Amino acid sequence: MNTEHKPSVSVRLTHFRNLCAVLIADGEISNEEADLLMALGSRWGLNQTEMDSIMLAPGKMEYAVSADPGTRMDQLYEIVTMMLIDGEIHPNEMRLCKSMAQVLGFPERIVESLVALREYADQSELQPEQVRERMIDLLKELEGHEQ
Repeated sequence: MNTEHKPSVSVRLTHFRNLCAVLIADGEISNEEADLLMALGSRWGLNQTEMDSIMLAPGKMEYAVSADPGTRMDQLYEIVTMMLIDGEIHPNEMRLCKSMAQVLGFPERIVESLVALREYADQSELQPEQVRERMIDLLKELEGHEQ
């Protein structure tokens, strides 16, 4: 998570709801997905009660998007990580991730680039800051192609 700007509670709750949506998009919940969901919820400063209430009624909360681009970038990367954690990319997960990318203010094609970056990072054991730098470079490259 971008520690330079602490997201509001509503932004953090929305992100957790998005992670939950990706978790169930393929119709199956693996142990790895459930463990990652809980770890990311804790990382974003959510307590168990907050996480439980979202999992029980995800549609009962307002949607909030951070104004901070670094926070949104971190959120999208975690959403893609959730999609990949079980080793399979279901078409529903990919559609959902692309939709979330757009809601977060990114072009939907960034998702395929983040999938490739995530796979490369896992293979080459990149440090989190190195991954973040590459994500920033990817976004700049994509923005350059849109102009």
